[in-house]
Amino acid sequence: MIGMILSVISGALLILAFPKPDLYPLAYVALVPFFFSIRRARTKWWALCCGMLFGMTFISGYLFWINVLSRWAGFWTYIAWVGLFIFQGAFFAVFALLYHIYFPRFKRHDIIAVPLLWSVIEWIRSIGPYGVTGGDLCYSQVQLIPLIQIAAFASCYAVSFLVVMVNEAIVELIEEKRIAPLLFSLFLLIIVLTYGLYRVNSYRDAGRPVKIAVIQGNVSQDVKLDFGLAYEIVAIHDSMSRKAIALKPDIVVWPETAVTTYLMQTKQILASIKSLIRSGRAYYLIGTPYRDGEKIYNSVIAFSGAGEVIGRYNKQRLVPFGEYLPLRPVMYKILAENPLFSEDYNSDPNPQVIDIGIAKVGTVICFESTFPYIVRDKVRRGAQFILVDTNDAWFFDSAAVYQHLQAAQIRAVESNMYVVQAANTGISAVIDPRGRIVKRTNVGESAVLIGEIYVH
Repeated sequence: MIGMILSVISGALLILAFPKPDLYPLAYVALVPFFFSIRRARTKWWALCCGMLFGMTFISGYLFWINVLSRWAGFWTYIAWVGLFIFQGAFFAVFALLYHIYFPRFKRHDIIAVPLLWSVIEWIRSIGPYGVTGGDLCYSQVQLIPLIQIAAFASCYAVSFLVVMVNEAIVELIEEKRIAPLLFSLFLLIIVLTYGLYRVNSYRDAGRPVKIAVIQGNVSQDVKLDFGLAYEIVAIHDSMSRKAIALKPDIVVWPETAVTTYLMQTKQILASIKSLIRSGRAYYLIGTPYRDGEKIYNSVIAFSGAGEVIGRYNKQRLVPFGEYLPLRPVMYKILAENPLFSEDYNSDPNPQVIDIGIAKVGTVICFESTFPYIVRDKVRRGAQFILVDTNDAWFFDSAAVYQHLQAAQIRAVESNMYVVQAANTGISAVIDPRGRIVKRTNVGESAVLIGEIYVH
């Protein structure tokens, strides 16, 4: 029973290390009670239960914001939330089981083996259609900019490794009276922080400057779901874009589904947007649904300054129950009354980097920015900056909005390039290659965000 209580305490403490409390130092001690519960578990089954309880406590709190979607999906939102934290909790149960089985055999190497096991589990739980990276310990440390610089060559999982190492060292100090692991972990932290400080302080912008205008229309989700208001929504973005044009940006960005109809098939809206573009001669990147024959995509379409289509990105990783319905033949019979599930988006198996001439844009849409491999693929394909095009109006001012920004900051460090996050309603931001927020907007704010990035 004590082990279970300790596991719940750990899960609750770890939640506080993330937004909105954002008490990031707690991450360095939050796992200590959990690790004690695993070490003192009498059986493998008991260790498994402690891991499951920790995982469900932590993930249910970290992803509690999912429940705000009940405004549109009703009771099924809570079912999805419970299903997700049980599914994700199972990965922490596996971690606890393996820790319980193997730590007696590698007692002198736990300071390496335990954080390595944790990092591997973090990676594994992001795999598959229901995988998430939310709750990865690296995101809790985004405020500590020098520390996250290690992600530039060792990925975000290296940051998680360091955090778990400190927790394990504290456990070994208390239980085994061994101070060497703690001294080693602190020494390693100092080295990483020293390297990070050097990397941050020595950074200088280089390359070609590109001025970007992000149009944050602040359109509520209820309005966006009323397709009869599509023209009014475009008018909002049109008006704000005309204000931006006076500042002579090179690129103007409209957020995810800023055009709620199929832009290329809606002639009146398409004509008005082309007229807008020609008046300022900037490149435009516009979020919109896109129909290609029988398939539909969540897309970003690029226009030249002459108003011609010059590129398109189709989203590759879709949100289950948000953009497609898993097990549709069965689930649609249950959810047919909800118009949100009437038609599935398609995933693009060969997503392209958008080359607009002055820059190659590595576009990701919505929660794609939380997956390191997706952004890494954009870099491999020649992207010169990353654009996160998103509509966070679904989540109001919940923790989701701030968690999303944290992911963009980590991706900037990993990719070593500027990240521009264009959100329908906060938080839009320009983030430099060291993960620092150069400019940002607030949630619930109508704003034109003007920022300068550098591309090589």
